[in-house]
This record gives sequence, C-alpha cells and structure tokens, in this order.
Amino acid sequence: MKKIIIPVIVLMVIIIIATAGYFLFSQNKSCFSDNDCKLIYNGCSCEAVHKNDRTTTLPDNGIVCEVNDCENRNVSAICSNNQCVRSDSVNN
Repeated sequence: MKKIIIPVIVLMVIIIIATAGYFLFSQNKSCFSDNDCKLIYNGCSCEAVHKNDRTTTLPDNGIVCEVNDCENRNVSAICSNNQCVRSDSVNN
C-alpha cells in the first residue's frame, strides 16, 4: 500500500507546485497601473498586454494597411479593472 501512496503524494505535490508557478509567473498577470501594460502591433492594429508578456507582435493575418489604426488614433495601453486594455476600448 505504501508503494502506491508515496508516488501519489509526490505527484500531488508536483501538481500543486506547477499550478502555483503558473499563477505566479503567468504572462497574463493582472495590472495595477498603466505602467504594467504595453501595446503590441501588427501592420493594421494593436493589442494591450501585460508588460511581461513575451509576445512582441500580433499575427499579420495577411492584411496590408496603409495606416496602423492604433497609431492613427493615438491609442495607448492602460490598466482598467486590473486588466491591460486599449485606451479606446474604455468608456469614459
């Protein structure tokens, strides 16, 4: 019986540690201020993400735009309700 219980306990500890690590070091952490957020771009648009997000660009989707909508509208990344969002997505 001990041969079964010990591996199960070890597996449970590994799962708990992995889950805690995911939540502690997740790329999508909640923001507390606008400084926690950044914009990532493709040729046409942008998306607000946490500054620790490793993503550097948005997918291109094969669309060619003359003007990037975010640059044209002076969009910035802000923290709203503890989530990074585009400034033009929040109702003032």
